[in-house]
Amino acid sequence: MRTEYMAKYAKVRLAAKLMIAKYGKAAASIARLRARRSARQQDEAAVEAWASIARAADAALSRSREKRGVSVSAVLGGPLRRQQFTPDDLKRDD
Repeated sequence: MRTEYMAKYAKVRLAAKLMIAKYGKAAASIARLRARRSARQQDEAAVEAWASIARAADAALSRSREKRGVSVSAVLGGPLRRQQFTPDDLKRDD
């Protein structure tokens, strides 16, 4: 049962990644639109699949936004990189 769930979840994540690659930020809303169209056709399995893909796309896009907080150039070329730190009362016992 667990491996079946993991396989299904992996397929949903893959589908979400493909949607993001094709549609970018609009991937989740397009997946929701497809879920609504499937609901009109009374295809419950498709509704569940598209809704899961929409949630996974939202999650993937929000994770990527969180990671964008600080740029690499800000970390590597920022003012702290060139700053020298003075030791706090460091004494050597030789």
